[in-house]
Amino acid sequence: MYKLKSLFLLLSVSTSLLGQEKIEGIGQFKLKITTTAIINSLIEEQGFNKTSIKSVRDLINLRNGKNLVAEVFPDTLQFYNSAINSHHCKNVRVFYIPKMTIANIDIKNMYLTFSKDTLAEIMTDFSSEITDAFDLKYGKSKLDVRETVEQCKSTYSGTITNYTDKIYYQQWDNNDISCTAALGDYRNSKCEKTTIAYINIVLKDFAENTRICDDLEKERLKIANNKRKKEELKDF
Repeated sequence: MYKLKSLFLLLSVSTSLLGQEKIEGIGQFKLKITTTAIINSLIEEQGFNKTSIKSVRDLINLRNGKNLVAEVFPDTLQFYNSAINSHHCKNVRVFYIPKMTIANIDIKNMYLTFSKDTLAEIMTDFSSEITDAFDLKYGKSKLDVRETVEQCKSTYSGTITNYTDKIYYQQWDNNDISCTAALGDYRNSKCEKTTIAYINIVLKDFAENTRICDDLEKERLKIANNKRKKEELKDF
């Protein structure tokens, strides 16, 4: 009974008397409402330590941290070395929380992405406790099972093997807010079995707009970096 109550408390939004509630976020983190001021609240009121992530290595070192929040920065020189979920777009800030408990449910590897100071996306590890809570609070999710067949050729024998990739998607919507839970396996470009397991809550137009902004900023940085390198080589 205690655990069941915890599920209902997750994403604490009061129950509507007029119909099913609609998803807004997780706990105190609500899209279109929460601002970056919440980070200071975590630090000052809940005793979180603040640090930063600037590379994949930094992320690995922090994955088991507790009571920790880290701002995520991209590598502006070697783009491929940027930390996961970092953005080059100047209007976007990302914060990473390795582990946080909300309504007695552990939320692991949570990324909070703010656009113009307002929360626009939440990404966490997949958890059946979270999806069960969503189903209870927002109604049964739409389930989509996607299967694809991949052909992998052995480097040594040349034998071709067919693999069936299967990923399960659950979906909850609230007008311009989309929530997707994904769990399954697929073959990457090297035909290695890779697991996908995440929950994503996002403003529907955020991803595309941010991708365009990121691309423009990376192009600007590339031009600036090349100019700097040429200046360094002027006496070469």
